[in-house]
Amino acid sequence: MSASVKTTIKKRIGEEDNIKFIKDELQSNPGHSMSSMAKLLCTRLSLISPNGKMQHSCCLVALQSLVAGGKINFLKKRKFSRRKYTPMLRLNEALPPPGEIPDSVEKMGDGIEIILIGEADDRLKRTWNELIATEHPLGETRPCGYQVKYLVTYGGRYIGAMGFSSSALRLEARDKWLTWGEAEREQHQSRVLNMSRFLIRNGVRCSNLASHLLSKVMKRFKNDFTERYAISPWLVETFVDTEKYSGTCYKAANWEYLGQTKGRGRYDRYSKNAKSIKDIYVYTLEPGFRSLAGLSEPPDRYAAMDIETGLGTSEWAEQEFGAIELGDRRLSGRLVKIARDKGGSPAASYPQAVNGDRLAMKGYYHLLSNTNDEITFGQVMSRHAESTIRRMKSFKTVIAVQDTSDLNYSGLAKTSGLGKISKNGKNGGGSSGLMLHSVFMVSEGGLPLGIPYAECTAPAIINRNGGDRNRTPIEDKESFRWISHYRQTLEIAGKCPGTRIVSAMDREADIYELFEVACDNRKTAPVVIRAQHDRSLENTDLKLFEYLRRSPTAFTAEINVPPQRGRERKGDEPGRPYLPARIAKLKVSYEKVTIAPPKTPLLKDHAPLTMHAVCAIEVNPPAGAEPIKWFLLTTLEIESPEDALECIKYYKCRWRIEEFHRVLKSACKVEAHKHDSAEKLKIVIAVDMVVAWRIMLLTLLGRECPEMPADIVFDKHELLVMDLLDEKKKRRT
Repeated sequence: MSASVKTTIKKRIGEEDNIKFIKDELQSNPGHSMSSMAKLLCTRLSLISPNGKMQHSCCLVALQSLVAGGKINFLKKRKFSRRKYTPMLRLNEALPPPGEIPDSVEKMGDGIEIILIGEADDRLKRTWNELIATEHPLGETRPCGYQVKYLVTYGGRYIGAMGFSSSALRLEARDKWLTWGEAEREQHQSRVLNMSRFLIRNGVRCSNLASHLLSKVMKRFKNDFTERYAISPWLVETFVDTEKYSGTCYKAANWEYLGQTKGRGRYDRYSKNAKSIKDIYVYTLEPGFRSLAGLSEPPDRYAAMDIETGLGTSEWAEQEFGAIELGDRRLSGRLVKIARDKGGSPAASYPQAVNGDRLAMKGYYHLLSNTNDEITFGQVMSRHAESTIRRMKSFKTVIAVQDTSDLNYSGLAKTSGLGKISKNGKNGGGSSGLMLHSVFMVSEGGLPLGIPYAECTAPAIINRNGGDRNRTPIEDKESFRWISHYRQTLEIAGKCPGTRIVSAMDREADIYELFEVACDNRKTAPVVIRAQHDRSLENTDLKLFEYLRRSPTAFTAEINVPPQRGRERKGDEPGRPYLPARIAKLKVSYEKVTIAPPKTPLLKDHAPLTMHAVCAIEVNPPAGAEPIKWFLLTTLEIESPEDALECIKYYKCRWRIEEFHRVLKSACKVEAHKHDSAEKLKIVIAVDMVVAWRIMLLTLLGRECPEMPADIVFDKHELLVMDLLDEKKKRRT
């Protein structure tokens, strides 16, 4: 019999007849060591791994458990080190630095080599240990169980290391996704492995290197593991500490996000939750593993949902916030109640929204003051994100609009954790606040579908243009948020295979590195970005804007422009009058263009990018109006006037996020909250964001779908009140 799963061996050795055999053997031969007994049991019980080796280590673990439980006792005591772990065997010499590394993986060509460390390769083992011990956050902590390790070289020098080991014994999010019970887990856990170490050496800054290495190693890992252990693996898991890393490389390499850990380590028997919360990602090596293991498919949490589903007063909060993992079911229920109360009185403070109800207020402040690490901005938004994706699946085309809004909390002098959101403020020190950057999904008709991803951060730097930006990698710039959120959109696109997602962004997103990512993913999630820079073009002396103005493809078109909001003059910023909605006449042209890379040190050697461009300039705008002057760069195919107008239509949807921010600040009074920490503010901001989305959707549904039955949104008591108000209005007239 092959027993490759540790828990199975532990149970077998713990059976009564085997315990009796061990006691009899110890009585007849008191000099037995734990190691010699483990070898004897391997022979007696045929505890042999598929590759023909004894399961000696597993037997030792089982015997130690029996000794700890007082069921057996060895006269010959085993010596244990007082150290928390056995030190790694290391080189004890410094490895040479990685040397000069190209700034993008494309330039490395075939120079990257991934070396499998053989079981007898002592020098390579010590090299791997030296790298991990000195440069990986886990240091000398040793992986458990099965071991497959790799070294990564470029130009003959070590630039990284990777290691795989046995999987976590129990992992709630993974086990739910696998839909296996205890019996299936014990039988098949040896086929689930853990990518427990992934290191790119300090000083190596190379675009897309991490995702490239992940893709490359996963192509060979299955065969390497099978050859060593005679077990064909099905799945690889890994954990990402979100306090230090975003997990972008795993998303780019097609790993699937499952959820978060509970903060428990492998040996956390007493639920101390001493570890940090980490994101869980998995990579499927065997597509048919569910059939092989007799496992059912997990429930589809992203099943398509009509846009009007669950909007009613009594159900919307449960749909958008219910069953969120906050470490305590009572907290999840409390969050739903808070959202429902806020939805009933969006502009009021929470005490006002509940009319001073003491118990409700106590629950509200208890939730905000809870120190549970699972209560975060992202976790509070997680259920709404799922509902948003479900609504998206009901549409053939969806526009993902990105934008940033500063939330001003300059009046909260004693609130900890706030950042600086502007250069202005008292003594020129900048205004205190938070920066909100969101992906806002809307239908082609402009109906808001929700916010599948957002970040609320505290900017640390007032002067966002300071320093030598041309020599700063994009990952270290604040503007990287546009790229990271676009990558989130790519991940969402993978969950909506039947929906085309077009990403629309304003001038701040005119970033060459973003266009590089977008061009690689033009079929998955095309972009429409308003150009800020008059970029140089290949094969012409004309720059982008003039090239489009001179295009022979020019034609005229009309679009509806919403009202222009009035604005008073503030300092050097000019005011503007209110203007009603209008029909604007545009001169439109379009061309296929090849953008030259910027001549900055980090980008000058990058390849040119081929895209399409659309120019839309308003003819004879009314006095006082901000005339339309759009130069749009897009990865959509623009071959006709109809295509150009469709591109303009997608960019027009960007106005919806401006309206969303206005609702958030004016209708929900998000900047009026007063709490003593930024973390508490973020929780209520998350709730307000969903409330603001619902307000927008109800308003626009009333305009776009006036025939929709009112009982979809309002309960019978609310309908009765509205009927009475309508009768009262009729009597007055």
